Amino acid sequence: MKAKLTARKCQTIKAPGWHKVATTLYLVVSINRNTGTVRKSWVQKLRVAGKPQTYGLGSFEDVTLTEAKQAATLRRAAVLK
Repeated sequence: MKAKLTARKCQTIKAPGWHKVATTLYLVVSINRNTGTVRKSWVQKLRVAGKPQTYGLGSFEDVTLTEAKQAATLRRAAVLK
């Protein structure tokens, strides 16, 4: 099993893809092919009524790891009710 990402690793990672941070929280890294610009955003994957759902939690530049984890925890709790 891969280790979950820390705040420092989230800052330095440049490999494109979905990187697991917590149980349902991912850091999505993409690279613009024309400019080479690296973009990062927080995304949460949940199952709602048995169907997979994806929720954007904001860009890496605007939302801290702590804020993303808190938002993911609140949304997960709301879905489980």
